[in-house]
Amino acid sequence: MLFNKDNNGSQELYELTGSFYASTSFRSIASEVEHVTKEVERLVGPEIIKKAEEEYMSGNMEDTAFLNAVRMPIAVLAVANFTRQNIVSHEDTGSKIKVDDNEKVPFEWMIDRDNREQRERYYRSLDALYAFLIAGDYEWKGKAAAGKCIVPGLAEFESVYPLNGSYYAFYMFQPLLMDIQRRKLQTFISEKDIEAAIAEPGSALAAAMREFVVLGALIKGVKRWSVAMFPLEVARSFSPSYQGNNETSAATIKEIEWFIGKMEEQMAEAEKEVLKLAPGATNPYEGFPLLPKNDPRNKYFTV
Repeated sequence: MLFNKDNNGSQELYELTGSFYASTSFRSIASEVEHVTKEVERLVGPEIIKKAEEEYMSGNMEDTAFLNAVRMPIAVLAVANFTRQNIVSHEDTGSKIKVDDNEKVPFEWMIDRDNREQRERYYRSLDALYAFLIAGDYEWKGKAAAGKCIVPGLAEFESVYPLNGSYYAFYMFQPLLMDIQRRKLQTFISEKDIEAAIAEPGSALAAAMREFVVLGALIKGVKRWSVAMFPLEVARSFSPSYQGNNETSAATIKEIEWFIGKMEEQMAEAEKEVLKLAPGATNPYEGFPLLPKNDPRNKYFTV
């Protein structure tokens, strides 16, 4: 429990977001708060949520900065979800829209833009939470994986591809980075060489490995996810025409193919660099210099 300890949850949400009426009953938003708490717990790990709950319930409030950092994204997204549900009221006589003489119903594009802005605020609050956890001595989900990855943090990722400083976007990519490292990089680079590169991040080999893994994760992410899942500035880099005002917007097939093709070309160059620099690398293409790549757009295939 992170809100409403003294039956003052609505006031607490108002103080954190400034966009929730303190006079509104907390019971009407309690389910959204619980749902979003589980979402944030999935991102940062149960240890952080448990620590915040213990501090909140104890009343000591020794680390208010930590507690507010954890509660802010929960409050922001819970209020945004609650607001979206109340555009239309649901009554026993059917769905209603109640408007007095001083109010007007917004156009759909206004609602879409506002929804996106509320989501952007959630992303920013998550970025602040991640930054707080990284700066402090906390045990959390992202920290455990960082030490095993050739791309341990946002700065290393952005040395290859910009994420506009978004920790949220980086930690979305973290599982994909580990997957590319394990399933692709380790097919021609030994685990010992990877560990050596992690221990010496400034080496040319480590830089080439990072580029290979980051580009591979970008390709997999674009194939797997919608750009609407990312902060707006990050989403725009994936699709030149993406505006972000409507969450149903999507990059065209041609744009996706263009982006993937561009990343695959750069990934192939990074792979050549790794093979040239790594002393124990085994070239997976050795003996097959003219082996074509199976592709439905090619007029041949291999068996």
